[in-house]
Amino acid sequence: MRCPYCGEENQNGSKECAVCGRPLTQPNRPAPGQEGARPRAERPPQTPNASRPQPNRTAPAANAARPRPTAQGRSVNRPVQQRPAGRPPVRKKPKTRWNPKFLAACAGILLVLILIPILIAIAVHHGDSIESRQIQMFYSGHSGKTSIVLNGKVYDKNITGKVAQSSCSRDGLVQAALTESGELYYITGQKMNAVASNVQSFVLSADGSKLAYLVQNPPDASDTSESSTEEETTTARSSKKTQKQEETTESTTEYVPAGAQAFLTYADTSLYLFNGLDSAAPMIASHVSADSVSLSPTGASMAYTVTADDGESFEGFVYNGETPSSLGRNVLPIASSDDCQRIYYIKFDKMEEVWIQKLFARNGENEIKLDEFVDGNKLSVYLNTDYSQIVYSITGKSGAYFFCGADGEKSKLSGGYTPIYPYGQRETASGKVILTPYETFSKTVFRNAAGAAQQIDGKYLTVDLGASGTMFRVSPDGKTVYYLDENESLNSCVMRKIVKKEIAQHVMTFELSPDGEYLYYVDSDNKLHCVKGSKDTPVADDVYTSKTVGLAVTESGHVYFLQDYAYGSGTLCYLKGDGAIHVCSDINNVHDLAADTGEYIYFRSDFGQITGTYDLYYGKGKKYTRLFEKMG
Repeated sequence: MRCPYCGEENQNGSKECAVCGRPLTQPNRPAPGQEGARPRAERPPQTPNASRPQPNRTAPAANAARPRPTAQGRSVNRPVQQRPAGRPPVRKKPKTRWNPKFLAACAGILLVLILIPILIAIAVHHGDSIESRQIQMFYSGHSGKTSIVLNGKVYDKNITGKVAQSSCSRDGLVQAALTESGELYYITGQKMNAVASNVQSFVLSADGSKLAYLVQNPPDASDTSESSTEEETTTARSSKKTQKQEETTESTTEYVPAGAQAFLTYADTSLYLFNGLDSAAPMIASHVSADSVSLSPTGASMAYTVTADDGESFEGFVYNGETPSSLGRNVLPIASSDDCQRIYYIKFDKMEEVWIQKLFARNGENEIKLDEFVDGNKLSVYLNTDYSQIVYSITGKSGAYFFCGADGEKSKLSGGYTPIYPYGQRETASGKVILTPYETFSKTVFRNAAGAAQQIDGKYLTVDLGASGTMFRVSPDGKTVYYLDENESLNSCVMRKIVKKEIAQHVMTFELSPDGEYLYYVDSDNKLHCVKGSKDTPVADDVYTSKTVGLAVTESGHVYFLQDYAYGSGTLCYLKGDGAIHVCSDINNVHDLAADTGEYIYFRSDFGQITGTYDLYYGKGKKYTRLFEKMG
């Protein structure tokens, strides 16, 4: 008898299959006419596990290779799957298939949820950068005070007197101001601090976090003995200098380096380093030369010189926030990076009876000699953001400039160097050097002493663009320069291929929008034009321009100008792109205007020809606040 479960042949009369152990039953005979139908096996009754017969485990292995007959007469060589007796076959659950469109929608929603906080943070930060971009100072001769303004709000405290020296951080959020009476102030977006008195000079770091300043030490009137001793010391030093001056010229120049008189002048000064975070100002050194102090971009390091007690030599130092490190005798450090690994300095050496100044660049332990000269007052230095590249001249701003990178290779650039920065970028000063906003000088544009635009190519060589003029603007992507030539024609030059194009003739002034999409210019007929691509659209008539009054473009892309200018005043107007003109009809008698580095402007109104006073306003669009009345 054949088993209806496994198909194995058994002996007739067997009750159980010898292979799978299941009970054997007589198959039902098909009814007449249904001989071709497949016989249906009867379901065996359920039995307890204890009384269930155990199958022969070795039999399937022996018959695994035997082909199994099928109803179609074919055989399939596959192993037999065993299923416990009395249990129905287990059906596999179908795999869940996700709709690709549903998955893409879920991924998009998840991405939006992740990006929303980031975009909000960026928008808030960008809004803060616009709203609190630059601190302004205004001096009124009528009241004899300098007022501080930020975002249309006047500070509660004023600066007494007129500001003699001021410096701004690279982002414009910090100002340092020194009055004519020697009062030093540190000004941020929150408050104004009076730092010190009797200040001779100061240097503000590029990020505005540190402020180095020199204080003239007053004599101690309470201690007459010390004052007498100091006076005797000063008198003795003066007598010694006078005696040396009476000697021969050879003996005088034998020791004193030429061009170093500013660093040999003995002064009773003290160098302090003010920290804007905690307002701490520890003293760093005494007898520091006023023209020798410089700060790194973040103020993490400082360079200076100290004059010897005899007034015949000086020593250069680099301070890294912990201990000063000496660079040697008669060494003037002019710049030091934040980590003190890159240092630029001048050595004073005697060669054939003449004292020569030698400019060096040091990167770690590697020292590179850049140049040598006699007159250090003509030295002009520009550095990139990490101090790895230098552009310098030893013959003044109109002289020959050289480029040198970290590899020490030097190449000549041109006879003059004035960088042309895109909108919103600017340089900062640190002692004797200028810190540019460039990470590298490659592909940058500058104007030489003859007024010609040039570019530093990828190999740090000079490429003449063939563009000469009085006004230059560089597009934000740094690929195009716009300029006004000597014939008052507005031109553009694509720097990669040096392709020049004349845009308009008889142009009085022009400005480029911050995104570089729009170009505005005023022609000789006092018409304001807006250029976008190849489309030139006149947008306003009777627009006034002069050396002091012109177009004011804000960071938000609005351009402000004056119309109907007569008898020293006009009407304030503005537009964006080539759109409609917005006339501020409620504002009258606007004398001049200037754009803030954000989206606001300042303008003076109701200027008095006799009194010389005016009202100062601040705002944007058609909303303005009068900051000062009758200011002068």
